[in-house]
Amino acid sequence: MFGKKRGTADSGRDETRERFAEMLVAGVATEGLVLDYSTASARLLDDYVQVVREPLTASGSRDAFLGLAGSYLGEVLRRNALGAGWIAHDLGPAIRLPNGQLAFPFTKIAKRFDLGPEHDLEQFVRAAVDPAYAAEQRSTGAMTEREPGSSL
Repeated sequence: MFGKKRGTADSGRDETRERFAEMLVAGVATEGLVLDYSTASARLLDDYVQVVREPLTASGSRDAFLGLAGSYLGEVLRRNALGAGWIAHDLGPAIRLPNGQLAFPFTKIAKRFDLGPEHDLEQFVRAAVDPAYAAEQRSTGAMTEREPGSSL
């Protein structure tokens, strides 16, 4: 979900990703779920993915959902990691974090959807935006050390 290759600023598509994120927020609000772009909202999104996996797969709506959810997850990172921003990257849209690492929210949401809860969205967000949390996870072996410029 994080990569080493350099990327270029992708501001031309930022508005589209923001619109897609807002579409997800509005859509889940009709079901009583409030996504507010906080780091805690990643847990709500994670739980929601678990609920909708089977129906979205059966209806053929998986890819559309992943586009909206990946945009939302990226916006959570961008809004909560001071100085973070979208970039274009060979591996797909990414968020460049202030420490130089890259986060790939579309890859992460797809892994969560397809492979299950071991691809925890809340942990992904917290590791990206909270250096103390990331250090704690590395010290317990829950996360490996990464060099600046690498990916989460």
